[in-house]
Amino acid sequence: MTSRTLPEELFLLALDDEDGKLHSGDAVVLGLAGAELTELALADRIAFEDKKIVVTDAKPVGDAALDSALAGLVEKGEPVKPSSWLNKAKKHTRDTYADRLSNAGVIEENSKKVLGLIPVHRFPVKDAAAKAEIKARLDKVVLGGADGDDRTAALGALLHACKLGRHVYPGGEGSDARSRLKELASDDAAAKGVSQALAAINAAVTATVVAAVVSSQAASGQ
Repeated sequence: MTSRTLPEELFLLALDDEDGKLHSGDAVVLGLAGAELTELALADRIAFEDKKIVVTDAKPVGDAALDSALAGLVEKGEPVKPSSWLNKAKKHTRDTYADRLSNAGVIEENSKKVLGLIPVHRFPVKDAAAKAEIKARLDKVVLGGADGDDRTAALGALLHACKLGRHVYPGGEGSDARSRLKELASDDAAAKGVSQALAAINAAVTATVVAAVVSSQAASGQ
């Protein structure tokens, strides 16, 4: 394992540099759960067969959160549909990685209630160098045209799956970079089941976004 897991890197890149807002909401929460699957696929612990998750090696990888996810998959005792797994796993992911990064001194956790009712969570970055190192590594692949390693390519693909392209590479000047993220997300050469994991995330995120739009329209009487 590297010093930062894919879910941690995704969490950091999803944060607003000004106020610590976690961009893309439910999409990122799903993406964090999907990033766990991606890590397990890269570590040869899971594979995707007939569009289901199959545990190929139950040996722990040495990371508490990833090992917990792996143990949950093992406990199922049978192949699992990615969509059902992601929607169940997403319930803990934001708090898990916010707490981890906060305990490591990388971010702060600030929570308050607007109008005394609506909870608002912010995660301002304390260790800007940690986030900058991740972004610089990603830039080499997205902006510099480097091949990169499987994990960096997977991180770029995760950003696209979570609809974070315009946050990380905003404006007209970021158009080419966003196209590159899309290429990474659709790269059939992605190794060790990563492409299948990303496809599952894309499907789950798309379903969540559509459901949110339908719910919003129903609430407004459209």
